[in-house]
Amino acid sequence: MLFLVLHITCILGFFQLMRFTQQRQMSTMPLILINYGVGAVCAAFWCMSVWSGFGDHSLGLSLFGLSNGIGYTVHILIMFVCMKKVGVGLSATVASMSAVSPVMFAWLVYAESLSLMQVIALCLVPGVMLLCRAASDAASVQLRGASNLWLLANFALASAISIQHDIAERMSGSVMSEKAFYILCLFISATITCAFVVLKQKQRFEARAVYVGTGLGVLNVGATAMIILALQYLSSVAVFPVAACAIIIGSSLISFFLWHERLLVRQIVGLCGAALVITLINL
Repeated sequence: MLFLVLHITCILGFFQLMRFTQQRQMSTMPLILINYGVGAVCAAFWCMSVWSGFGDHSLGLSLFGLSNGIGYTVHILIMFVCMKKVGVGLSATVASMSAVSPVMFAWLVYAESLSLMQVIALCLVPGVMLLCRAASDAASVQLRGASNLWLLANFALASAISIQHDIAERMSGSVMSEKAFYILCLFISATITCAFVVLKQKQRFEARAVYVGTGLGVLNVGATAMIILALQYLSSVAVFPVAACAIIIGSSLISFFLWHERLLVRQIVGLCGAALVITLINL
C-alpha cells in the first residue's frame, strides 16, 4: 500500500508542476524531453544499484520498455490533439477511464479474481470520471467523427501503457534489477522519441525549463517505479482504479484549496463516487 500511496503522491506533484508551467507559458515538449532524460538518468542509477545481471525475461522486458517509452510520448501528442478538439477535462477523463482496462486484462488473461463489490466499483468508474471532469470545459463541445477517433486513440493508448506495466511486473517477478531495467528501457525510449518530436518541431529550450523539467523527471520516474512495485504486492484492481480515483480526488482538492477553483455540484458528487469506488474495491 505504501508504494501505491507514493505513486499517487508523485502523480499529484507531477500534475501540479505541469500546471505551474502552463501558468508561466513554458514550452511543453522541451520540458517533457528534459523530464524523460532526467527519468532515464535516475533509472540508470537505480538499475546500477540493484543490478544482478540479465535474467530470463530481460529481452522481453526491454521490448516492453521500448514500446511503452514510445507510447508515453505518442500519448502526450494524442492528448494535445484531444485537448484542442474537446477540451482538457474530457481528454483527461477518457484517459482516466482506462484504469479499468488493465483490470479486465488481468481478469481475462491471468484469471485474476474479482469480488462482486469490485465489479460494481469498476462499473462506477466511467461515470465517476465524467462527473469529476474539469468545470472549465465548454458545455457546447460536440463529439464528431474525428473527435471520437482521437478520444478512442487516447483511451486505447492509455490502456496499453497500463497493461504493459502490469505485464512487465509479472515478468520481472521479485527480481528488482529486472524492474529497474524495464523502467530504464522505457525512459531511454521515451527520451529518444520525444527528442525526435522536439527537433522536428524546432522548439527552443529555456533555461528555467531545465529546473522544472528535472523536477518533472524525478516525479515521473518515481511514479512509474512506485506503480511497478505496488503491482508486486497488490492486485491490478487494487492499484489502477484506486490510483485513478485517489488522483482525481487529490487533484480536485488541491485545485480548490491551492488554486481557488470552484467545485461544481456534479464534481462533488463525482468525488463522493470516487471515494465509494475506493471503499468498494477494498472491502
